[in-house]
Amino acid sequence: MAKLIRYWLPVLVWAAIIIQATGRTFDAPHTSAWLASLLRDIGLHVSHQTLQSVNTVLRKAGHLTAYGIMALISFRAVREGRPGFALRWALVALAITICVASTDEFLQSFTPTRGSSAWDVLLDTCGGTIALFVTPYQLSVTRRSPVTDNR
Repeated sequence: MAKLIRYWLPVLVWAAIIIQATGRTFDAPHTSAWLASLLRDIGLHVSHQTLQSVNTVLRKAGHLTAYGIMALISFRAVREGRPGFALRWALVALAITICVASTDEFLQSFTPTRGSSAWDVLLDTCGGTIALFVTPYQLSVTRRSPVTDNR
């Protein structure tokens, strides 16, 4: 049971955070308003078109990041502390990521100010794939570079 909680609870919590963001609080008009307020507060005044472009880029970067994290913590859960990298672990982690992305987009179709898009599922899948491509490299660097204490 401890193993289940240690490895899978972060996956469930992160999925819940992603699904919670499906609501109106994180729709484009709200994030655009937050961004406009932030830019005004730091003394920057931009055109409406620039604001919308920056908002879109930030929102898409958020997709890549959120689902990259989802893939990594799913990989960690599937791996369950075992050493190394196995393609099957990465594929299961990516499948979990795609399921969460698809669920998120499905739920967005019920929110009036949100739109459901297969392109966003593809973007989310790309975020997960990029994170998982980096994983074998990161694992090899971590394995080769033990932390030393230079006192």
